[in-house]
Amino acid sequence: MSVENPTLYIIPTPIGNKKDITLRAIEILKEIKMIVCEDTRNTKKLLNLLNISLKGKEFISFYKGKEKSKIKHIIEKILNEKEAALLSDAGTPLISDPGYSLVKEAIRKRIKIISLPGPSSVLTALISSGISTENGYAFLGFLPNSEEKMKRVFSRYLNLPVTTIFFESPKRIKKSLEILSKLFPDREVAICREMTKIHEEIIRGKALEIKEVLKDRELKGEITLVVEGIKKEKMPKNYDELLSVLLSATTLSKKKIEKILKERFSKDRDISKLH
Repeated sequence: MSVENPTLYIIPTPIGNKKDITLRAIEILKEIKMIVCEDTRNTKKLLNLLNISLKGKEFISFYKGKEKSKIKHIIEKILNEKEAALLSDAGTPLISDPGYSLVKEAIRKRIKIISLPGPSSVLTALISSGISTENGYAFLGFLPNSEEKMKRVFSRYLNLPVTTIFFESPKRIKKSLEILSKLFPDREVAICREMTKIHEEIIRGKALEIKEVLKDRELKGEITLVVEGIKKEKMPKNYDELLSVLLSATTLSKKKIEKILKERFSKDRDISKLH
């Protein structure tokens, strides 16, 4: 592959089904010599499955915890070698995977970034969930471990009209659903498990219903949680309702929140027109 300017290709890899890779990605992986990847063993396995020769290729591991120590070396090699590919173990790099700091530095060094479209568990779960994207969507990565932090995340983001997507581990999903069902029992939810794999499963329903359905089950595999946003008619319609929502969603004091609200609009104003 001949390129005029130093180039970093960002290449999505399958999230389960190994056939979910684009022809363009295969073409680049065949020709590229330098591959920066989360786990070299996993990337080599993928290339073997795709019948791509490993001969003459250099693999550089790039994973969370070791990113900063390797960026300078990788950037120098890209500038010298003229091109490299960045891969994560599964899905699109940088989506809850390492890579942002490398891409940021590459841009600073005027390295061209070419991002290929491809597999993403976030989008796959979202469009399979049956939950509306009419008001947009937000991906927030992994839910926090702390129960209190999880409550704050739910209260803060699920009081918005956008559909929200989270990653969660099978060991913690029941606890997350318990908290979610207490705060928003009637909210539509989809548990998307093992997407594109042989045991793919999507469990849809209201938060409280799903909590009951799963109470005697042990889920396995990777889980993406999709949660419906607040319906427009249920959004706060006046100052007091909005104040109540903000108090539950932030750690700011009531005095601080009231000061912010006072700067935006008067206490007796109907805020429904702001939605």
